[in-house]
Amino acid sequence: MSSGAKQKVESASLMELSEDSACYNFSVGNPQKREFYSPNYPNIYPKNVKCTLRIIADPGHTVRLDFRDKFHLENSPSCSYDWLEVRDGPHGYSPVIGGRYCGNEFPKQMLSSKRFMWVQFSSDDSIEYEGFRAVYDFVKVPNTGSSADIEKECSFYRSGHSGIIKKEEMDTYWLKYRNEDVIECMWTIETEPGKKLYLNFKEFGLDRPNDCDQNFLQIFPDSRTPSEQVIQFCGTTAEPQRSTANISYVRLFTQRDAYNKTDFKIHFTSFREIKKEEQCDPKLEFNCGDQTCIDISLKCDGEYDCKYRYDEEPSLCARALGVAMVLTSEHMIIILVVFFSLVIAMCASISISCYNKIQERQLREREYKERRSKEASVEVTLDRTHSSLPRGGGRDDESSDGCYVPEVDFRNKQRTN
Repeated sequence: MSSGAKQKVESASLMELSEDSACYNFSVGNPQKREFYSPNYPNIYPKNVKCTLRIIADPGHTVRLDFRDKFHLENSPSCSYDWLEVRDGPHGYSPVIGGRYCGNEFPKQMLSSKRFMWVQFSSDDSIEYEGFRAVYDFVKVPNTGSSADIEKECSFYRSGHSGIIKKEEMDTYWLKYRNEDVIECMWTIETEPGKKLYLNFKEFGLDRPNDCDQNFLQIFPDSRTPSEQVIQFCGTTAEPQRSTANISYVRLFTQRDAYNKTDFKIHFTSFREIKKEEQCDPKLEFNCGDQTCIDISLKCDGEYDCKYRYDEEPSLCARALGVAMVLTSEHMIIILVVFFSLVIAMCASISISCYNKIQERQLREREYKERRSKEASVEVTLDRTHSSLPRGGGRDDESSDGCYVPEVDFRNKQRTN
């Protein structure tokens, strides 16, 4: 299989078509032979089907498309019942090559101007016919030189419970295609089957508001084909949107000189619709209060994921914002280390303080005992000294100040004289 054929199969990968799918013959076909067919070919194609195919050639090549063996679709003046449409580019809004085809007249051979071609088949609910067999090939563009048509399509793919798409992602393409007259890009947003998407504009501004030919943003509900369901913003504001399926496409289109001052940022959220009697899974989902459920991880994450913003209610997020959102794994480790360090330091401080007080009290007790012992010794010594002094029976041998005064008999001395 050539790289071009491989790219062709990948172009239909988002549809996850099985061989039992009505569109398998058309949207996948036979990549080895580079052929595709009307649904159910060579039998009659079914009613009410709409199939798309995007063919991508190798760089430096264009796509050549031809119809062989059979071509028969229900005929009508404007091909409004059953029809085939071919576009010169990668999307359903690229320029049409030759208009719509129906009836039993073979379309002429077609050649794309670049390496992309978009093909779509549609049938109504009435008459069906045998359909067609289509063969495509890649034609090398001569004299392309070293800068040969390295056309890398400006497109991005996003998935998950929520995310952001923004105009700044186009900047690398702008540097490459700044000499082009028109700059455009496509974002594909996909969530799991059974869910839908909520698109909320965080920023939106066009260089030339209300000039819808010069700059605009489009939201395609479930395919990249223009229809009545396509939402287009080319004014000064853009309202939130809900998809009708699990895929949405966002297209930004600007003229070259309007690119720099054009900007947008969209926050997308995957949600599940429920009936009134149903409930969201409290372990896995958050109830937005409008019969929609979002992933529980989106609650209090700083972004408005619910239409009425219930997921960011201050009362709901107070604890989460104050504790849970702060306590990440790294923060938790740091906080625990600091906490236990403080606890250990406090315990050590209390232990040292208690030890010092015990030592101080024991020292005071020893000093008190020693002082009491000395005082008791002095008292004993004084008692012993007092008990050894002579006791006089009323003789006044001492003066009041403790001095001894001997008694002298002056009468005897006078007689002697």
